[in-house]
Amino acid sequence: MRLLAGEEQPQAGSVDAAGTVGHLAQERDRRTGESLRGYLARRTGVGAAEEALEEASQSLAEVWVWPCSSTGRRTC
Repeated sequence: MRLLAGEEQPQAGSVDAAGTVGHLAQERDRRTGESLRGYLARRTGVGAAEEALEEASQSLAEVWVWPCSSTGRRTC
């Protein structure tokens, strides 16, 4: 594909493409020791969304008090 897209030259001979060819290289941004799950979470934004959800959950847990109770326990 890189030959057809003109990104590389053949070692011998020539390659003629009829039309326009593009080559979209895949990103390989893996980090040493990173799991596939970690890679996907980072690359898709799922990891950031999980962190934001956890932070929001913690914030809600800190301010929530059950009605009818000053201790935070449900006593109604």
